[in-house]
Amino acid sequence: MSNTGRKIAILGGILWPSFFAAGIANSLVFTFLAPEDLNAMLNVFEMSSTAWYSIGFFGFWSLTALSSIFTTLLLSRLWTRND
Repeated sequence: MSNTGRKIAILGGILWPSFFAAGIANSLVFTFLAPEDLNAMLNVFEMSSTAWYSIGFFGFWSLTALSSIFTTLLLSRLWTRND
C-alpha cells in the first residue's frame, strides 16, 4: 500500500467510527434532554433545536475523534516497535 493510501486508511479508521459513535451519543443525549430544556437551563440566549443538535453532534464527534486519534498514536508506536 502506498503512503498516501495508508494515510487515507488511517484517516478513515479515525473519522468513520467516531462519526458513528457521535451519532449514537447525540441520539442518546437528546432522547433524555430536550433543546428547549437547554435554552431554559442556560438562560443566556435562545438557540433553535437544530443548532443544539448540531453543536451536540460536532462536540461528540470531536471528542470521539480525539479518542480515536489517541488510540491510533498508541498503536502506531506499538507497530513501529514490532516492525
